[in-house]
Amino acid sequence: MSCYFRNIKGLLEEAGIEVTSANRKQVDQAIHYIAGTTYKDCPGTWRKLKKVILADPEKRQDFINRLKSRLKYSFQPTQLPQQLQTEIRKHR
Repeated sequence: MSCYFRNIKGLLEEAGIEVTSANRKQVDQAIHYIAGTTYKDCPGTWRKLKKVILADPEKRQDFINRLKSRLKYSFQPTQLPQQLQTEIRKHR
């Protein structure tokens, strides 16, 4: 798990994003992209998140919206409503 994920757990929950082993890399890449930092630069990304994005309520909300938008087509079946999960399993 990326070094800052534990620090942004509340933000991810607020965005409705559950980080799993299946989507961890995609979430991490999206966060780096939105923060405007180089992928895998964990300390630099955390610094920018902490000092610039999370410190300002407006930027925080914009970040959440952009993250949700960037990840909205990458749902895992466990994040879908129960009825839809059942339908997906029937067709596997």
